[in-house]
Amino acid sequence: MQEKEYLTGIEKGALILLSIDKETANKILELLSEEERNKMKDAMNRVGNISEDLKQSILADFIQKVDVEIALKNLPTEGC
Repeated sequence: MQEKEYLTGIEKGALILLSIDKETANKILELLSEEERNKMKDAMNRVGNISEDLKQSILADFIQKVDVEIALKNLPTEGC
């Protein structure tokens, strides 16, 4: 089993795309260049056999990072 520290960013992104519905994943893939899309699809094929625990851990990390970004954007700015 791979540890999440050894997965590349594209492999982690592939796991996230595999975890969401196909329609949304396809919309995201359409935003990528052809080269990026091919790399992502290759990564999606590679990570398909990763354990459910590792998938959940990577998704939890992603959600935490998104939550932090949202919180930082909602902080009041100085002088308001």
